[in-house]
Amino acid sequence: MLAKVRKRTATARKKMANRYIQQHKIDTFIIGDLVSLRIPGIDRASTDHRRIFCRVVYKPHPDRHQLYCEYGLLDRHYPTSELERLPSSIRPAYLESIPLEWQSQKPKSLHEVARLASAGSIVRCKCKGLCSDRRCQCKKEGRSCTANCHTGSGPHPCTNSV
Repeated sequence: MLAKVRKRTATARKKMANRYIQQHKIDTFIIGDLVSLRIPGIDRASTDHRRIFCRVVYKPHPDRHQLYCEYGLLDRHYPTSELERLPSSIRPAYLESIPLEWQSQKPKSLHEVARLASAGSIVRCKCKGLCSDRRCQCKKEGRSCTANCHTGSGPHPCTNSV
């Protein structure tokens, strides 16, 4: 009885594997390949890009990949199933040369990279002071304060504006 169950289980397992292989194209990537990674819907606005372009820089396991994108190194090892190969017609210039010190960079989460890539990410410092030190969010990020930064009545004495 137990032998029959094991035989049927093995047969069912083979059928499931064959069905999966027929429905899914299993791609393999090597170090240096250009890929795209899907950004989850919760991490992007409706007008943002759905995918981010990356380069495979390290492969710790056969189906796991360390990725480098425009905004730096990603913190997870992504499985092959989450990646798509970029067609040869798409070659982002920022991925052609990866800095040699990529291993020493602090990794970023996909959530943080999606925020940086977002078209709607406007920095507003909302300072009440002169914006002369690094407590000002704009100054900290190396940007000039804009009209969106200082709300309220009357002019604001900002030293970080253009």
